[in-house]
Amino acid sequence: VLRSFVQAYFQMPCRIMEPLTHTERKKLVGRNNPFDSQFQLLTGPIDSILSQRLQQHPGAFAVAGVTLVDLYPDEYWIGQAMPDKGVGIFSFARYSEAFYNRLPASGNSANHLAWPKDPLGNSGDQLLLLRAMKTLAHELLHLLGLAHCVYYQCVMNGSNGLEESDASPLHLCPVCLRKLHHSVAWTGQPLDITRRYHNLSLGMKQLGLLQ
Repeated sequence: VLRSFVQAYFQMPCRIMEPLTHTERKKLVGRNNPFDSQFQLLTGPIDSILSQRLQQHPGAFAVAGVTLVDLYPDEYWIGQAMPDKGVGIFSFARYSEAFYNRLPASGNSANHLAWPKDPLGNSGDQLLLLRAMKTLAHELLHLLGLAHCVYYQCVMNGSNGLEESDASPLHLCPVCLRKLHHSVAWTGQPLDITRRYHNLSLGMKQLGLLQ
């Protein structure tokens, strides 16, 4: 679903890569959150792994990692986009009610992580999917060079929490849409605005998410 959304939103091909290998997972660093004891993964080592993967695919523009495990540094991060490296890692863990009902993890090593058996719980619904789409679009647009929007209601508005994020739309304002049009021009295939909205509308209707 997220791949189809990205392809329609950016009018670029999107490929799902293989999950982290055993060797890559051994490079992860984790901890128990000092505030709520939930297990978290440090973003730095993940960014390094994704950078290596991007180098293995010279034709790719960016590599984005998606996880249902909480992230840090600081208390927690929803995600981290690094435009200079063309990589980003995003967590949807806190978008699910199951996260707040999950028992604290034991141990503090990513090598001994007891990955959640049911990370979505009963929250694998339209709201979680919509939140995931907004986060993915927002952070991928950062990778394309777009900054936070201060002009209109827009998916690129900055937010200080889930309430503000939920209030923002999934779509771009006219200013940021023009920026996206300019940003993808290097592909040699200019953004077809009419086809973009048509494809997004079809996909959103199928998912029951049309706004």
